[in-house]
Amino acid sequence: MLRTNLLAAGIAAALGTAVLLAGQAPPASQQPQEPRPTQEIALTITGEPGTLPRYAVPDFIAASPDAETLEAARVIGQVLWDDLAFEREFDLIPRDTYQSIPAARSLTDVPFDLWRELGADGLVIGSVRRVGKDFRVEVRLLQVST
Repeated sequence: MLRTNLLAAGIAAALGTAVLLAGQAPPASQQPQEPRPTQEIALTITGEPGTLPRYAVPDFIAASPDAETLEAARVIGQVLWDDLAFEREFDLIPRDTYQSIPAARSLTDVPFDLWRELGADGLVIGSVRRVGKDFRVEVRLLQVST
């Protein structure tokens, strides 16, 4: 459960970065007036006993071609990798070893065979899209073996 919470916290931190990169807070009319109910994310991570799950976190996919979206996609992937590495709950594959794997062009176009060759159990992948002045970020945790 600790790993699940840390992964969710890391994703939340990366999404917080996306909001900061947008450079603007939502207008007062869109800010919640009452506290929202807490939403819980449940995720079960299984693997060999005594070993840490081995994950890769490449740069996110920039679904919009502008420079700010490209930078947001790069920064979110790096921040998420850094946050998860800091917690030491996962065996994160060093990002410099991803050079041999072509970047995915969409969340459904993932070269799983190459990630398996690199030894990844899971892949945290996401996309960043410009929506007006804001960003829309979608994140997925994919099991590489299946």
